[in-house]
Amino acid sequence: MEKPDRKNGTLLLTLIVGFSINSSFTTLFNSAVPFSVFPIIALLLTVYYLQKRYLNRAMLDGIPKLAAGFLLGFCCTVPS
Repeated sequence: MEKPDRKNGTLLLTLIVGFSINSSFTTLFNSAVPFSVFPIIALLLTVYYLQKRYLNRAMLDGIPKLAAGFLLGFCCTVPS
């Protein structure tokens, strides 16, 4: 059995942050979608754990750039 890499957890948290940002913007600014506080809560929790992970563990080379790319990619998909 393979041991999971640390980068997989970072990428998963970043993916959740991206989805949470997208759904938070959608619930706040799209009148067709009813308001929900859950995407905002998910966003706050995942950013907190991502920041904790960054402070407590050494990041591998290239992971912060890759995570920033994922985050930027999901932020740009907000529907108008």
